[in-house]
Amino acid sequence: MRRYVPWLVGVFVLVQAQTASAQPGGDRARAGDLFRQGEEAHASGDAAAALALFEQSLAAAPHPATSFNIGLCLADLGRLVEADRVFAEIEAGDDPERAENARREREAIAPRFATLRVETADGVVSVDGAPCPMPCEPRVDPGEHTVEITVGTQRSHQIVTLLPGQIRTVTATTVAVDVPRQRPRDSRPPASEDGPLPAILLWGGAGLAVLGAGATTYFGLQARSIENEIEDGRDQGGGAARVEDGERAASIASAAFWVAVAGAATAGVGLVLLAGDDDESVSLRLVPAPGGIGLVATSR
Repeated sequence: MRRYVPWLVGVFVLVQAQTASAQPGGDRARAGDLFRQGEEAHASGDAAAALALFEQSLAAAPHPATSFNIGLCLADLGRLVEADRVFAEIEAGDDPERAENARREREAIAPRFATLRVETADGVVSVDGAPCPMPCEPRVDPGEHTVEITVGTQRSHQIVTLLPGQIRTVTATTVAVDVPRQRPRDSRPPASEDGPLPAILLWGGAGLAVLGAGATTYFGLQARSIENEIEDGRDQGGGAARVEDGERAASIASAAFWVAVAGAATAGVGLVLLAGDDDESVSLRLVPAPGGIGLVATSR
């Protein structure tokens, strides 16, 4: 922690005397008390408390000596950008000695700055929420900083931690997230919130119905063929075994028929669930098939 140079107290008293006619007596006295308290706080190593006291003193009776002390406290707290701004204002003043001291302080803190370089071809950059025109190479305080690069409808977001004197380059190759956009007035309502279940029911049921219809047709024709052979006496002595084959084929055809019915019902449920989703139009229709009917589902 740096000590305040002795001339600061003298300058403060001198400035106070010169501005006595312009400042109310109560404000001058209060500013002097706050100034001395700030010196004591800084001498004890509490730069934050000293800064608060000097800022109150400056508000009560502004003068460059107090501003200089504020710059010293800011630098001690690592708030280099603010400290440099304060010293730059003093350096630009009309007091050569005070300007020279401010210049030396700026030179002393310069190596402690970190530099952040942001590279992007056509993006919009902000650092810690503030716009940063290209080329974006701000000097920043050491510590954590937030960099956002927006390119079109994509935004890259990165938290960067810098050390004193470090130079860090950030590009737009960070993980991109969608930039929220306002929904157009003519936007369609959101899609169904039922997830993939309606489509599974629709297409699974349709497939089951087609499979059942096919099995019904196949085994139904087989049962019919066996029945015709027995009636025409062409079973070549198969007798009871051939009759049993026909009955088995007929039973399978009957079961397959109900499988087809269940599949059609399942597909119908899926169609109903999808009816409110404007993103997909689905229709079912029956078509002739050998020995029966088939179920066809179409979407667009």
